[in-house]
Amino acid sequence: MIRSRLIVLSLVLLVPAAVSAQNREHLQMNADLRQLQEHVSRLQLAVNQIDAQLDAADQRIESAAASSVKGFADQQLLINQLAGSVQTIRERLDDNTVRVSQLSQEFVAIREGLRLLTDQINTLVGLLQPSAAQNAPAGSAPAATASAGDEGTAAPPLAPVIMPPSAGRTYQAAIGDFMSGRYDNAIAGFREVVEMYPNAPDAANSQFHIGESFYYKKECKNAVPEYQKFVDTYTTSDRRPDGLYMMGLCYSDLKQTANARRMFEQVLKEYPDSTSALQANQRLQALSAR
Repeated sequence: MIRSRLIVLSLVLLVPAAVSAQNREHLQMNADLRQLQEHVSRLQLAVNQIDAQLDAADQRIESAAASSVKGFADQQLLINQLAGSVQTIRERLDDNTVRVSQLSQEFVAIREGLRLLTDQINTLVGLLQPSAAQNAPAGSAPAATASAGDEGTAAPPLAPVIMPPSAGRTYQAAIGDFMSGRYDNAIAGFREVVEMYPNAPDAANSQFHIGESFYYKKECKNAVPEYQKFVDTYTTSDRRPDGLYMMGLCYSDLKQTANARRMFEQVLKEYPDSTSALQANQRLQALSAR
């Protein structure tokens, strides 16, 4: 009997402890569940933010794609316009080439006609001179002899007509002398082109090569005014930056540093993208390092 009561009493004491343990587990589970719910809420918020960022990125990508498509379309239009311009220029160039060819043929024909005319004039001169001597009376002085009261000198015979060479032939001959180092002959030939054919296509190069010839003769004092004449006269020549740069070299060789620096700076200012500008910049750096 006593034993049964002890058992019942033990059970009565264990039941509240078991209930209390279950309550603690339930509370812990509730706390864990609330933490999980908070984590899920945070994750949901992060996902929503990422979705918003993705939408904004999609809009930016679409806007950039539309701008790129428009840019490509504009570039294609510009390329088509440039292609049309190039085609027009090419057609005009072809027309100019044909015209130049025609003019060259006409020039050859004109020069050949002048040569034939010159030959005929020389033939007439040759025929007239002997006939004047043969028609004089026997024992009398020749027609060319001065009469009494004159100084007694004979009139000079008629000189044959000599057709002058063309500007191109004179220039090519001078170039040959220049390349062979015969600078005095080259200078004479280039001067003839400049003086007799100032509007010829080779006139500008001839004036430039006069300065070059003096430079290679190490006569910079004579080369400077020739280069100066070139840069002042032929302002549209492609070799004008070279002329300015060569003037700077000549001044540098003449120990005129201020003038040399002025020429090199002028090249950089007027022709910054030219090869002469790169060389002038190197020369300026060398002058500054002294």
